[in-house]
Order: sequence, then structure tokens, then C-alpha cells
Amino acid sequence: MFFWQLAPSLISAAFILIAPGLLLARSLGARGWFLAGTAMPISVSLIAVTAIVCGLFRLHWSVLPVFAASILLSLAVGGMRWLLHGRFERMRGADPLTHRVAGRPEIISVVAILLPFVVIMWRFREIIGHPENISQTFDNIFHLNAVRYIEETNQASSLLVAGFTSSNGMAGFYPAAWHDIVSLVMQLSGSGIPQAVNATNMIIAALLWPLSSLFLVVVLFGQRRAGLLSAAVLSTGFASFPYLMVNFGVLYPNFLSIAVLPAGLALLIAALRLGTPRSSGFWCCVVAFAAVIPGLALAHPSTLLALLPWTLPAILAYTYRRVWRTTGNRKRVLHWWPAFAALCYIALIAVLWKALRPEEAMSTWEPIQTLSQAIGQALTSAPISGPVPWAIFFLTTLGIYGLFRTSELRWFLGVYAVSCLAFVVVSGYPFGDLRTFVGGVWYNDPYRPAALLPVAALPVATFGALWLWDLTAAWARSIKLLKITARIRPVPKGILVAVSGVCLVVLFVGLVQRGAVTTAVAQASQNYQYHEESALLSSDELELINRIPAQVDSEYSLIANPWTGASLVYALADRRSLTAHVFGKYDESTLTVLEHLDGLSTDPEVCKAIRELDSYYLLDFGTKGVHGRIKVAPGMTELEGNPNFRLIDSEGSAKLYQITACGR
Repeated sequence: MFFWQLAPSLISAAFILIAPGLLLARSLGARGWFLAGTAMPISVSLIAVTAIVCGLFRLHWSVLPVFAASILLSLAVGGMRWLLHGRFERMRGADPLTHRVAGRPEIISVVAILLPFVVIMWRFREIIGHPENISQTFDNIFHLNAVRYIEETNQASSLLVAGFTSSNGMAGFYPAAWHDIVSLVMQLSGSGIPQAVNATNMIIAALLWPLSSLFLVVVLFGQRRAGLLSAAVLSTGFASFPYLMVNFGVLYPNFLSIAVLPAGLALLIAALRLGTPRSSGFWCCVVAFAAVIPGLALAHPSTLLALLPWTLPAILAYTYRRVWRTTGNRKRVLHWWPAFAALCYIALIAVLWKALRPEEAMSTWEPIQTLSQAIGQALTSAPISGPVPWAIFFLTTLGIYGLFRTSELRWFLGVYAVSCLAFVVVSGYPFGDLRTFVGGVWYNDPYRPAALLPVAALPVATFGALWLWDLTAAWARSIKLLKITARIRPVPKGILVAVSGVCLVVLFVGLVQRGAVTTAVAQASQNYQYHEESALLSSDELELINRIPAQVDSEYSLIANPWTGASLVYALADRRSLTAHVFGKYDESTLTVLEHLDGLSTDPEVCKAIRELDSYYLLDFGTKGVHGRIKVAPGMTELEGNPNFRLIDSEGSAKLYQITACGR
């Protein structure tokens, strides 16, 4: 029933996240895993950039400009390929990422896509519970109301989307790629905001994240069947992603950007020809990388900044291989341009890392543990004091050992080390300049770098699984296991291998889903439940909000305290709230109403402001805020018996009042 109710939204989310980027990636000549891994990240870029263009030219926001941009860019890229024809093909060459390999890998590839899709979809169903449930967390006040603001104004630009937090509609830049996608899902499916949000998140987690991760694994280790299946299973098994990002915060923009990150990393590795097998499609990779970067930045800039140091080991490995090149007489010849480029890249990281970050005053999070605890949690993929995923830890340990012994891929341990270092410093290093320099891009919040750990840990663990598979296969060959088994019971080799593979995959899935993931899902599900003690909206408050459209005309706004969740009347009932978010910049009239509502009978300026704002209604949800008890301004609560207010409706302790003192 759950999936049936969400089906229109799920189909719409999958379509809008696949189709635009698929056209552009295909025009590049991408096929196979290159196409599968880049289509959705490119779609994110197309959607987010098109939203900004529509905002600049005041164009109506819908799927039409997105597909118009996709088609025009695809034609332009296709035309460029046609003009260059033979030269482009020579530059691209026989690329293992865009051409099928020998044999029949299609079945394994399909299984590798379907397996995490099914597992993660089921896990998210356990988290969400009902299609109309919302995350009962602080940041969701902004996210849900931002989607409503897009729907109301038909403007989805990252330069405009935060306008609802200001009386003049101007609030500066906010990365809105996630909100843009949800708004398009609403348009296509005709669903409400909660359904569109849940469906979008499920497609990001169950399709975008696994495809992006599988693409990275293919670039690094090739299209080995054991590698594909191992990576598919592992993509479902990290508690810190995708599950943490729909629990804490709730950090939906980070959630989207981290799902895109492996694809961006994979494209740079492929362009530098550092993977196995080495890609020869340099220009294809470069153009695709350039197409992915805007979406990464407009989903959340902190993840783009993370990409810079994450890719530094790859840049250094490429530089080392190009700078010291062995000639025929065994002398080393120095090639300076890669070294100069690497130095420029390091300088770029330093400049952007310092410049593109929130104000230092916002980096207020204290460390949550000791350094030794942080190191242990990073290495075991169990951040934020979660249970240790022992199967993943075992494979990660094998992967570290295997990569260290593999000279061609040893550099990737640097990526893993950078990932771990970021979490260790932010979560365990004492508060100070060093910690703020490293963690300021994440507000010194350890949950954000914790969610990045699987991006690097998954390939390492996958290599560990490959190393174990090769070791086991070599042992089986050494004792001629298949021949011995055939003598006992004559079973065709293909069937025996297939059955054994299925059993191993099922066992592997069971191992990685126990403990850490089960705990993460159970914790997250608590934030998606309506009951009397819900942090943001209780079941009574939701019932009252659902009745408001029948009682308050759309021309009026409501006085509602955002800390109590009352301002979600905007997202859930399509009625404007005078203060749609906890933080905002409000004009004098709004501040007069908020701060002096108890002066209705004595201060004529209050009624003047109410008439100016058409704000004749008040939602009283008490003094329980999303983070506990709050101080409410005088005149905003305990209004029973007040002659200036008339009770219109109530549900439990939640009440809707009309202001009668100012006429109407």
C-alpha cells in the first residue's frame, strides 16, 4: 500500500532525475556504466542551473525549461561531435567505460542496480512509515516551506528561493537543487509536498547513490562481477549514508550532494587515467565532469569543497607518474607542467577552502568525543557512536591491505585518509583555529563529514571483497573444488557457480543489514512519526493544520511561531505564515505584531500592522518547540478568555484564533 500510494511521485522523481541528464550524457557518446553513472548527476546540474536562468529572466518554473535546456545542450554537444567526428573518436578511443566488455555482464549489471534499489527502498519505507509523514526536525521547517514558496512564486532559483524568510522577498543565496527537484516532482505527479519529498529522497538514496558509487567502483577496478555485486551490497550497508542524512538535521541538500559526489570523483579519476582499466575518453570525462560540478555546488557547496581535497591524492598520483617518466636509457626526465598544475590545484584548494565557507561565527559545534574515539569510529565506519558494521570493517581492513600492496591503486588510500581525517578533526579535535579551518565548511558539525565517510570507504571495502574473492577462487582452483563437487553430484558448472553466487550475495546482504543499519533505520523512523510528543508537529497539531484551508481564506496570513512547527501551515495547508522560518529578516510591521500583540487594546500601531499584513489569525501551539521549551512573546499563547481573540477551531491543545480587536 505504501509504494502504491507513492507510485506517481516515485515515477515522477525517477523520470526527472534520469531523463534530462540521460539525453546530454548520451550526446557525449556515453554508454554502459558511464551513462548510468553520469545521467542523474548531470540532471541535477541541468535542473539547478535552469532554475537560476529562469529566475534571472523571470520565466515560469516547470519541467519545460529543464527539458528545453537538456535538448538544446544535447544538440549542441552532438553537433560538436559531428563536426569533430573522427578526431573526437580518436581522442575518446575504445573506452572501457562507454563500451561493453566481452561476455554477458548485462545481467550482473542489472542485478547490481536492482539489489540496492530494493533494499534501500524497503529501508526507507521503514523509516518514513506513511507517505504523508515528514521529518520532525528543525531544518525541515525551512525545506518544506521553501518547496511551497517555489510552487507559489514559480521561481526556483538558488538566488531567490530563501525569499520567504524575509519580508521583502530578498534573502541571498541558498543551494536549492534539492528543492527544485521536489517542486518538479510535485508538478509532474500532482502530489502534496510530503509525498514529493519522500519519493525524491527514496530515489536519491536507492538509485542515484548506488549508481554513483558503482560508477566509481567501475572506474577504479573495472567491470568485475564480484566488484559490482560487492559494491551494490555495500552501498546499502553504511549507517552514515544514506540513512543519517534523513535523520539528523534534516540535511536534505547535503543528502543530495553526497549522493552525487562519487560520480564527480569517478570522472576526474577516469580523466586522469588512474583507474583499472584506464579510460582513454579524456574529453568525454572532462566535459561530463564540468557538467556535474554545477549540480554538486548547487546541491550543497560544502560537498564541492570536499571534492577538492578528496581529489588531491589523485592529482598527486597523476603528477608523480607524469613528472618522473622513465626513458629508454633508464634516466629520469622531469616534465614540469604537471607539477606546476598540481601546485596551482593545491593553491586553489587553499583559497576556495577559506573563501567559500559560512561565517566563522556560525561554526559553533563543539567536539563530541576524544581523538582516539574519532579515529576508531572513522576506521570502523561507525561514526557518531553507532554500532560497528563488522562485515564492512573486515572488508575495509582487507581493502587497505590490498590497496597498499597494489602500486597502481595505492594512491586511493590517500582519498580514504583525507575522508577519515576530516571526520576525526571535526568530531574529536579540541575547539580552535585548526579545527575551524578544517571543519568550518561544515559549521564544525561532525555529522556532515560523518556522512562523507562511505564515499571513500565503499571502494576500499569493495577492493577488500575483490581481494578476498580472488584469494578464495585461487584456493578453490588449487584443490580443484569444482571437480570434486562434480564427482559427488554431477551439477553443471554454470549452475553451481550461479547458485553459489546467489547464496553469497544473500548472506552478504544479511550481514551488512544487521546491527548498524538496523539501528540507524530505527532511530531515523522515530523522527517520522506523528504522536503527542512529536518534536515538531503533534498529531493534534497536524489535524488542525489540515482543517485550516476550509476556515482561513488564502488572502490572509497567519501569526504562527515557527519554533513550535506552526509555520508549517504554509507548506502543509498552503496558507501564508507571517514568519515562515525560525531565522528571517522582517519589516517593522511584522516585528510590531510579533513583539507587541499583547498591546492590541492599547497600542493602535498593532492593529495598523495587522491590517497592513492581512494577518487576522493566530495559531497557538503552546510553548513546546522543536528543541524543547521556548519563550513565547506576550500575547501569542494562553488566549482563553481574551476578548481580543475568538477561538475558531481546536484539536487537543492546538488552537486557531481569529483576532477580533482590529475589525476586518
